[in-house]
Order: sequence, then C-alpha cells, then structure tokens
Amino acid sequence: MLPPAWPVQRFVAVNPLTGLEELPVELAVDTADRLRGGALSLSEARFRELHASGRITDPDLIETIVARHPEVRATGTVRIAGIDIDPAELVRLDLVAGPLAPEPAAVPITRSEWVDHAEGSDLAGHIDEYVSRWMACFLDDGAAWPMPGREAGLYPAWKRLAPRDPGLGRLAGPSARQFIAALPPRADDALLELTVLLAAEPHGHIEYFQRHLCRQAGWAGALAGPGGAHPDRLVDYLAVRLAVEAAVVERGDRRRVADRATTRGPNVPAIPDDDLRARCVLDAGVSSVNAGPSTVSLPMLSAVRDVIAVVPISERQHIWQAAYERNYRVGLVGSLASTPTSERLNSQRPSVTTVFCIDPRSEGMRRHLEAELGDDVETIGYAGFFGLPVAVSVLDAGDAQASCPVIVTPRAIIAELPAGEELGVHDHGRRHGDGRNLSDSLSDVWKEAKSHTGTKFSLAETAGWMLGPLAALATFAPSTHRRLVAATSRAAVPPVVTRMGVTRREPDSVELSASEDRSRGAGAESGMFLADQVATAHAILATLGRERPFGRLVLLCGHGSHHVNNPFRSALDCGACGGRAGGANARTAATLLNLAAVRTALLESGTDLGDTVFVAGEHHTTTDVVELLDAEDVPPTHRVELDALASALDHAGGALALERSATLVQPLASRHRTASVSRVRTRADDWAQVAPEWGLANNAAFVVGPRSLTTGVDLGRRVFLHSYRTAADDTGGVLEAILTGPMVVAHWISSQYYASTVDPATYGAGSKPLHNVVGDLGVLEGSGGDLRPGLPVESVSVRGVTMHEPMRLLLIVDAPRQHVEMVIGRNPVLTRLFDNGWVTIVARSGSAGPDSLALDTFGLDSSTWRRRTRSGDWVPEHEDTHTVTPAPAEPTVRQQQTAEVVA
Repeated sequence: MLPPAWPVQRFVAVNPLTGLEELPVELAVDTADRLRGGALSLSEARFRELHASGRITDPDLIETIVARHPEVRATGTVRIAGIDIDPAELVRLDLVAGPLAPEPAAVPITRSEWVDHAEGSDLAGHIDEYVSRWMACFLDDGAAWPMPGREAGLYPAWKRLAPRDPGLGRLAGPSARQFIAALPPRADDALLELTVLLAAEPHGHIEYFQRHLCRQAGWAGALAGPGGAHPDRLVDYLAVRLAVEAAVVERGDRRRVADRATTRGPNVPAIPDDDLRARCVLDAGVSSVNAGPSTVSLPMLSAVRDVIAVVPISERQHIWQAAYERNYRVGLVGSLASTPTSERLNSQRPSVTTVFCIDPRSEGMRRHLEAELGDDVETIGYAGFFGLPVAVSVLDAGDAQASCPVIVTPRAIIAELPAGEELGVHDHGRRHGDGRNLSDSLSDVWKEAKSHTGTKFSLAETAGWMLGPLAALATFAPSTHRRLVAATSRAAVPPVVTRMGVTRREPDSVELSASEDRSRGAGAESGMFLADQVATAHAILATLGRERPFGRLVLLCGHGSHHVNNPFRSALDCGACGGRAGGANARTAATLLNLAAVRTALLESGTDLGDTVFVAGEHHTTTDVVELLDAEDVPPTHRVELDALASALDHAGGALALERSATLVQPLASRHRTASVSRVRTRADDWAQVAPEWGLANNAAFVVGPRSLTTGVDLGRRVFLHSYRTAADDTGGVLEAILTGPMVVAHWISSQYYASTVDPATYGAGSKPLHNVVGDLGVLEGSGGDLRPGLPVESVSVRGVTMHEPMRLLLIVDAPRQHVEMVIGRNPVLTRLFDNGWVTIVARSGSAGPDSLALDTFGLDSSTWRRRTRSGDWVPEHEDTHTVTPAPAEPTVRQQQTAEVVA
C-alpha cells in the first residue's frame, strides 16, 4: 500500500498504487479507496459535466459499455414507444440520467476510528498529529537539536522519551505514561502484544496494519526510505502508533464505545435500487423518442430493470473513466500519419540533428524548431539521461548524485572538473575553489546563526537593514534581483570552464550522498574504461531511431526547470534523470561521442560518424531558452551550423514561450510577442510564483515510432515522443529497452499527476503557500499532519480550473504486433501493466516495410491501428470518429478564463 518515496530535493514521480499493480486497476482503486480513504476517481457528477460539454461523447460511452460488458447486448432490445432500443443505449441513459450513487462512506477499521464513528470525535486524527510530531523529530537529520537516542531506532527512542511527554498525557490521560513504560523493549514484541490487545474480529491483523500505515502514508514512506530500502523501520512505526492508540482507546469508557460500535457496524449510504434507476432510464428514453409518459408500462419497466442490472452502479465510475480515455485515444490515433513509415522516410542528410528528451515539454520545442529549419533539421526523441547509467558529481555540489531513472543502477561516477583536470592537469580552478570554500564557510556561519536559539533574534536586528531592501527587490523586480545576485556570486567565486571527466582514472573517494540508497551506487567507479565508453556509445546510437543520416552537427539536449523558492523544483526537472536537470548527462554523452578513441573503435565495428560533431545543450523549460554547453569545443569547421542552430533555437524558444503564455499570463499580452515572452520568462525569477510553469500537467500518451509519424500534428505538449524504427531492431531489443525503461517512468509520471488531480487531499501535496519544509524529507501543509506525497495543487490546477486531464497512460507503438507481444511475454512488469489495464497499448505493423502491409502474423490488416485488450487480443481502433486538430492561433475560451484567473 506504500509507494516508493524519495526526498523532496529529488522528487521522483511514482504510481501511488504501484504495490497493487498485480491487481486489475479497478480493483486496485477500490482497495486504495477503502484503506487510504478518499476517492481515486473523478466524481460521477463531474463526468456528466464532461459529457455535457462534449469531452465524452455518446459513442465513447456505447463502445466502452459494450467492450467492458458484452453481456449487455445478450439481454435483447427493449421496445419503447414502438421503437426498439439497443440495451447498451439503456445503460448509457442510466449513466447520464440515472440517480447519482452516494459518495462512499469511510469504513472504520482501527479501534480509534470505531470510537470516532460512534462518538463523532476525531480521536484518530489526534493520534495522527501526535505521531507526526515525533516522526519529524526522528527523521530530520539536519535538526539543530536532534532527537536523543535516535540512533537506536524510532521505537526504542520514543519509548524512552514518551513517559516524560506532557502531550501524551493530554491525549491519553495520566495512566498512558505508565502504560508506555510497561511495554516490551523490542518493537516486534510490543507490536505482537498490542495487536492482540487491539485487533477485533472481523478485522484481520494485516488489514489493521495497512490502515495504520495508510493513515499517514507520507511518514511511513519516508521511514521505509527510497525504494523501500528500510522496511524494518515500519515495525517500529507500527509499534509506536498502536501503542498510542491502545493508550487512548483502552481507557474504559472508550473501549466500551468501540466494542458497541463494532457490533453495530458502520452506516453505509443506501445505493439507489434498480426500480428507481429503471424509472429514470425510461423517462430519459421516452423523452428521447418524443413519446408521452403514458407509453411507460410495467413490462417495459421490468425489461429495462433487467438490462441495467447487468451493470452494477459501482461500475459506473470505471465506465466513465474508460470512455473519457477513449475519447482522447481515438482522436490522437486518428490524427497520426496513415501512410506506412517506409514510404515517409527522407534520406536527405540534414544540416543539424537534434536529440531532445522524450518529455512532453520538448515536443513543443521540436515542433517550433522544425518550423524554423524545415528539412535542414531532424529532431529525435530519446530518454533524457541519454542511456548513461551514471551518477554525476557536479562542481561545487558535493557528493555524486544518481542521474538516471530510479529503476536503473548507476555503474559509473562522472565528475565535472575544471578544464584540464579531467586530463590530470591540476590548479586550473584554484581561484574558483578558494572562493567557493570562503563562500561555503560564510554560508555555514549564516545558517548556524539563523538556527541557533541565542543568535537568531540578534541576527534579525543587525542584518534586517540589508535583508529588507533585498527582499523588496526580489518581490518587485525579480529579474533585477537575480542579476544582482549572479554578479555578486561571480565576483566572490570566479567562474571556471569545466569538462566532464568521462575517462576512467584511479578510483577516488567520490561516493553517492548519504541521502541516496547506497546500494544503488554499489561498484560505481569514477569515469569509464574505453570498452565501457564504446559499449555505451553503441547503445546510444542504436536506440536513437533516426530516419536520416546524422547532420554535420548533432545537438544532445537535456532539460531542467530553473526557478526559485520552490521545494518541488525537482518535480519539474527531468524524470529520466531521476529528478535532476539533464544538462550534465548531455555533456557527458557529447564528450563520449566526440572522443577520438571511441570513434575509432566505432569505425572498426562498422559505425562511421564521419564529420559529425556532437554538442550538448539544456532546455530551460520555465523560460524556453536552450543553452548550448561546451560550445567552445565545436571546431571552426562547424561554426556555421552552430550559429544557425543557436539562432533557430532562439526563435523556436520565443515561439514556444508565446504559445505557453496563453495559459500563464493575460491573453491580451499575446498580441505583443516581446512583452508576452518576457512575462513568461520573468516567472523563473519570481520567488512569489507558485506556478512557474505547468511542467508535465496534461501529459496523456507515449508514442514510440519515427518522427514522421507525428510530423505536422500539434500534440499540445501532451505526448512523450520516443524515436524508434522497427527496421533497425530485428530482435526487438531496442523496443524492449524503451518499454521497460522510459515507458515505465512515463506511466509513473502519468499516475502521479492522475492521483494528485482526482484526490489532492489524499494523494497531493496541498497548497504551496502553506508548505513547511521538513529537512530534506518533504513538506507539511501547515504546522503538522502527514508528510504530503504527490504534487502541489498549483501543479495541476489553478483556483478550481484543472489544468490536467486525469487519464491512464496511452502507449502507441509503430511496430509489428508480434514484436510487441514478444517483449510483453519476456517482461512480467509489462504483462501486469497491460493485462490489468494500467496502460492502454495501441500498435500496428505498418512500420515493418511494404511486405507487412498485407496481413501480419495475427492475420490482421497490418496498416490498421489496433488496441490490445486485457486478454491479449488486438481489436481495431476506430480512427474515423474524430481527429486531433492543431491548436487555434488565438487562445481558446478555457485558456482565456484560466489565464485571467492566473493573472
């Protein structure tokens, strides 16, 4: 029930229900709703609003009903006013016109919840608040006053200190201290004793533990650590929670109340019966055929009741969600190029090849860059870590940090070094290092003075005259403040030209930081041997999926989001780099592919890079500025291409910032390009800005195929684009790497945005203005409560206007279905995702070449897009219902309303 959790400084988007992926998605959602509370779905009323607006159509509902419940049509048609009505149409009427099902009531599981159910109190909430304070003390490594005895573990430290805690006495009474002192010294022994004391039939122990963990899943996940590295800590956590609960509930009056409540059971809201549903359906059906009310008869009512009874009312939410997703899926598939990929390939060599991250924000940059350069550029989509399983030690940033997806183990450490030092020539960065040491020392003194009880008040008195004007400048002129800070920093710490140390030297002391799971970096050494460099270069080139020869200049472009005063800044960085900016990976890959020894080895194996030169870049997604990195290393022979690329990137970035301005600033500003772009880019410097950019909000699909498949389609920055060509992947190995790596990460991102949108109270991080940061763990909303998981509300909506459409990930693969099935069969994780409905996959065989356009191995027309059902069948996807059209030149009404609210 607990998703993997990482520190907020390295926010990693995950599926909150990842531990339930072995279940069908509907059952997993129902299980989570019961154990965690909340509702992990849009309300039925909201779905009806979407239907009324046209976002969900009647064909979407009919097709979904028939697909999920084919037995409906076996009931036969129903004759109303002389007209035979399709039984699926009756179920549709039940969805759009039937009585709304009541909101599900929380079912009490723990003893404290039973007391609250009987008395109308909030005893369980008080227990949560009490435990939360102790969790913050135990987990905060950087606290000025660390929790005494924390090295022994949570339960032993708490048990020793709790009897002297007045808060416990206020919560549970004076006898609670003696009760805690008498508990066994070991957490597992105490947990056994407390379980016997508290657990009552019919609730089993496992469910009891799950509910306690789920009540504060944020703290429990932080205790378990990144990737669940410390599950033993959860025993301590459960022992503490059950001890407090027992101390509270075992007081005589409350125990009796709890026993009486469990005997009576909870009050479950009444579900509308089938007769009421049938009457509503008949009324709607009679109205649709323009018949009078007198035409309704008891046989008709009985017939309708028999039809709609096939689909229980609890199934409605799942039908609505599937229809909602179908509407987008059919539109997107219908908009993709219909001609075979083999007929669309362009063999002309471009001047420039660009490799961008698959991130949806890069789709906009690629689209505008192609509009600038036309056939002179080929844009490629590739996971932003560029296939490098490395940890990166950035200059001045301390220990190395993993810069690859969290499902990948770093195998090498790449250090950023002053130019020359990567070759063993030292002293190039001496002045920079001296300045950095002095700056770090002053910073440490400042932090100590702010946190120390004896100096914080005097510091405010003595430094306020300087900090006040700076705060005013940061508020009213953020760009000026940034330039002032940058100039001061350059004067104090002179900048130095750096390079990425790719070549393996003697092992040094660079390690992963303590905040990371050290097992993920086990065996990592600084740099790479030549054999590793060549193997990595081969893997990068094989996975690019390019359709044309490389240009003379190849841009490897990572991305990062640059802004201030945002605890969730890493949530806007590169998901493929594990919540870090991708510039360092791009520099490493470019350095690797430019090495003479690597290129010689590639040539000997049949890969000739010729006169191609690689250069790195980083797309700053808040400003849409692309910064070229290590550009001084590009030889004079390629300066013409470099200058042309820099100019095109500047124009494309401005056009993309202008496009995004419709949802970020007043639409009137879009009439003045310069002013609009400037206002978008100023948000990166504004420390009061709660939504510097929308990040991956509205992500919806993952397309694996050549760029020619989506050329000319405005995907609205909603699609992950990974380049792929079947013709270059006979064994399916490249496709397997894409589906088991980047696609899984995209599924996690999609699920995180979904959960944070539909149930922000349970799965979101609350509102940014109310956040209090707890060490490097995460945030609290206010002064206490649970460590908030998920995304802030400002990342998915603005004042009630939702900026994200919550849908499960759609995967579109332009590859033979036999390759897809082969990859799925080899990987249980893919089998779970597809067979249980977590990800919807659509594929065809048209990309295999002209010979595949007749019948594929499934006996199906291979040029037709088909969707894989959960049973493994491939059914035609309806391409002709509607299509995705390019975005209008002027902002839509919804965009205007949103922009006005934001402004």
